[in-house]
Amino acid sequence: MNNIKTKDKVIKGFLKDPFNNIPDIISAVNISKEYNIALHPNYLLYWNELKAVELISFLEFLKNIKIKFGKGSSVEYSILPFDDNKKFLEILGVEHSAKKSEKTGKNVIAIDELNTQILFVNMGIDISVDYSVDILKKRIDNIIKFASGNLDLNCVDILNKENFVVIRDKGGTYIGCRMGRPEKSKMRANCQKEVKVHGVFYSKEKKDNIKGLSKKPNNRGIEEDKIK
Repeated sequence: MNNIKTKDKVIKGFLKDPFNNIPDIISAVNISKEYNIALHPNYLLYWNELKAVELISFLEFLKNIKIKFGKGSSVEYSILPFDDNKKFLEILGVEHSAKKSEKTGKNVIAIDELNTQILFVNMGIDISVDYSVDILKKRIDNIIKFASGNLDLNCVDILNKENFVVIRDKGGTYIGCRMGRPEKSKMRANCQKEVKVHGVFYSKEKKDNIKGLSKKPNNRGIEEDKIK
């Protein structure tokens, strides 16, 4: 009974202050499994930035992962080959760095313990139980087989196939906009020197980059039929 009360108190703490009170990845996995909810957004990746074909290429690349263990059975970091496939890690938002291999002296991609765990969990490996490269490779083969026959699906739907936790896309929906400072704009280079085309209105006498019509002295030099 005391364990249940303690657990409920911890969950309420996460809900009360979700931005500052973030569970560690093991707790996040256990919460997802117990309450059948999506994995905490802190441990998600930008999966839908990849197409299904790109996901397959990334998974083939991920098969080359090697884990460097520290003291005991703890994971110190993981290693991947340093090649053009590095772009997938950048797109997904997996933190990584360049490191010289102790054996070959060549550059390799090093991923710290937390980001290695994030990759494994998103791939469908329950790190709260056990995880290894062999288990990961088997899971990757299953995902590739499913993705190859369902190229019209997005990556999140592919990864959620037979996954032990629900994975969502970290990015969500993007809204793009363009902002600038009109007063800092430069004159158009392709205009004649004697007649400058204003960014919004055609102006004969006023040769500047002011976009506000009301700022024109007495509104002189404005021709309605030549509004751009």
